[in-house]
Amino acid sequence: MKSLITKLIVPLVLLLSIVVTTSAQEPKTQQQEAKAAIEEILNGNAQAFEKGDFAKLEQLWSNGDNLTVFEGGYVNRGWVDYRDNHLKPELKELKDVKYSLSNIEPHIEGSTAWAIFDYTISGKTDKGVAFQGQGLGTAILEKQEGKWRIVHWHSSSKPKPKGKQ
Repeated sequence: MKSLITKLIVPLVLLLSIVVTTSAQEPKTQQQEAKAAIEEILNGNAQAFEKGDFAKLEQLWSNGDNLTVFEGGYVNRGWVDYRDNHLKPELKELKDVKYSLSNIEPHIEGSTAWAIFDYTISGKTDKGVAFQGQGLGTAILEKQEGKWRIVHWHSSSKPKPKGKQ
């Protein structure tokens, strides 16, 4: 009886270990790769914003008139409007910026993707006043010339607790 159990169990254990090892090594699906790319772009955007790296930002955002950005109750239409009337003035006033995204949830449908996320930001103004904040955001991306680019951004800060205004 013992040899029969050994003859059945040992091959079964070996077979299971092969199945587990094979499934752990399966290549990423296109959907998983696209989700990873979206997360990389959004995190890259945060890093480029921290550094004031306009060359990198220009690679991540749509550079056309189809771009829209909603922040602080204002709208920017087109890359040039956003870059020149929002990003450049904002980054000129900020120092030692720390900006990060978390809880990124990307969704992909064909050549369009959207993601929701949380963000935190801190730093100092050019006058040395410290600031910090957190909020929520939504980004919409399109695949343009084979690369994902941000075409819409909407962020909303969470209200500060009373007495911390």
